[in-house]
Amino acid sequence: MRGSDPWGAGYVDETGQYVRWFEPYYFLTPPERLIYTHFPEDPRWQLLEAPVTLARFERLPYVKAPFFTYGLRLADDAACTVEVKGIRTILEVEAPPGVTLHPVLLRGAEEVDAPEVVSRGDRNFMTVTVPGAGAYTLRLYVGSASDPAGLSHHAPNGLRVLQWAMDTRLVFRPEARRGTGIKERPPSEG
Repeated sequence: MRGSDPWGAGYVDETGQYVRWFEPYYFLTPPERLIYTHFPEDPRWQLLEAPVTLARFERLPYVKAPFFTYGLRLADDAACTVEVKGIRTILEVEAPPGVTLHPVLLRGAEEVDAPEVVSRGDRNFMTVTVPGAGAYTLRLYVGSASDPAGLSHHAPNGLRVLQWAMDTRLVFRPEARRGTGIKERPPSEG
């Protein structure tokens, strides 16, 4: 099992404590969604027409129940790790009208950027700027102003709290200096 939601009964928080939390999403979950978080050892129990290999499962983005309960969708080629070619990249997520997306860029536990989201219908484009070489996590929170299903949590002050829906790992490795026209002197002997 991947993640921290053992079949809808609760989760382990950041401090390692178990928190009882009923999550109805994990009851009668369609197999094509459950494969994002659970990988049976016997492929027959995936209940999919074309079973997913362990290698493919490990490449899937890390999604949590709110990803599906809010109706989010990714492109078929979405991966858990994205190689960023320059300091800026654009990622796309489809979401129904009225759903709020709030992405944050993390390096370890530190928030380093709040990517801009531009919406065009149900297509949402997140422009992510990485501050330098290294590995980052793009964490996507989701919510809705009018939440008839009561999926969003309320903070003590009455504000609606967005829910963690997805993580994608971004890796930026600056291009090597070859091909730039700059010649480097070989190390001196001696």
